[in-house]
Amino acid sequence: MDNFFLVFAYLLIGASAGFLGGLLGVGGGVVVVPALIFIFETTNTFSSPTLSTNAMVLFATGTSMASIIFTTGSSAVAQFQRKNIDWTMVRIWLPMLMVGAFASSYIAKFLPVQMLKAIIGSFLLFVATVLLLNKLPTSKHNSPRAGSTAVVASAGGLVSGLVGIGGGNVVVPSLLYFNTPIVRAAAVASTCGLGVALAGATGYFINGSDINHPHTLGYIYLPALIPIAIANTICAPLGVHFAQRIPADRLKKVFGGMMCLVSIHMFYSMVAP
Repeated sequence: MDNFFLVFAYLLIGASAGFLGGLLGVGGGVVVVPALIFIFETTNTFSSPTLSTNAMVLFATGTSMASIIFTTGSSAVAQFQRKNIDWTMVRIWLPMLMVGAFASSYIAKFLPVQMLKAIIGSFLLFVATVLLLNKLPTSKHNSPRAGSTAVVASAGGLVSGLVGIGGGNVVVPSLLYFNTPIVRAAAVASTCGLGVALAGATGYFINGSDINHPHTLGYIYLPALIPIAIANTICAPLGVHFAQRIPADRLKKVFGGMMCLVSIHMFYSMVAP
């Protein structure tokens, strides 16, 4: 594939992830990771015999985590300026989220490519189901216990790092389950998402530091990261702007249907020759 079209594809991925993230409140990683896997497979970007068979997925998730630093950073600043952040809740959730996200790269490095695809496909299917049903169960309690929070946060960080998302898809539903107002939950997710992205990207950088492949920093692929981060950062505010004008429920169902198809493709690629 010509370099010009590759750059255009990366810009389109970043723009789509940013716009849909701002519009629907879903993490951009659910768009970035499967799209990068498709491009890397199609172009044989990481088919070198010196790389492991799961390197393609690791580069997709590592690059996604690095791109999320820019988008969650701008979101966290905006939430801070609006004074929406509950710092007590951030202090409770953030440490274990970061621990899980950092550990994810160490675990992912030793997982077979089929298992990584299964994890990503399953998560996409979960996101699609939530969007299509547009309903979450609620708890009678207003906050989880300390032990439960540690388990949920560390598991959420681990899943976030494995599938290349910033954590919002885990943090927001968890907080909404415990009857947290949506504005407060989104602010906490944005702030924690920056820490999750930093920890996850650092882990993928360290774990891939022994790789000698052009234009990479560990498991972060710079030719994809730069255009995705730029387009993502520009288009996320546009999504937020249009969120006030477009029926969100209908869009969630459309996007949920798209995620179902992407998930099916991910599972199919596991068995396709």
